[in-house]
Amino acid sequence: MLRARSLAASTIAWTIGAVSSVGIGLIALTMIGTGFGDGPLQPLSPNAADPSAATGAPDPSASDPGSGAPGPIPSSPVTVHTVSTPGGSAFVQCVQAGSAYLYGWAPAPGYGVDDIRRGPGSVVTVTFESITREVHVTARCSSGAVTPIIKNEAKVRGRDN
Repeated sequence: MLRARSLAASTIAWTIGAVSSVGIGLIALTMIGTGFGDGPLQPLSPNAADPSAATGAPDPSASDPGSGAPGPIPSSPVTVHTVSTPGGSAFVQCVQAGSAYLYGWAPAPGYGVDDIRRGPGSVVTVTFESITREVHVTARCSSGAVTPIIKNEAKVRGRDN
């Protein structure tokens, strides 16, 4: 009888521990903003992409391509162009003849970021998403000037959950 009570108590204690561990893990994932929740993700602010601080073409391999943080300090003067949209701002540099680089981005309140093509390349893209809208920003460079294309679309219900 004593052995059965001990076994039952051990089983209950193990179950409580397992459920607590899973719950704490889910809370931690939500807080780091990995897509499992709307945790306290800190996007790049427009002030962080200070065009006067940029001094040349970035090395895209030296910065995390999944973050909105700017790349390393470049070596020759370039200009960071700000493309402002209802979904947020994209910061684009023309780094070589006809080549663009997505220096950073800052989603507007209520928006997240998806589908990033940072470059350098002939075209760079970023999509800002809210529950009801998608704002697609595509930019290319021509003669050192950024040419943006902005598509602000309503989300189709049932397509993205």
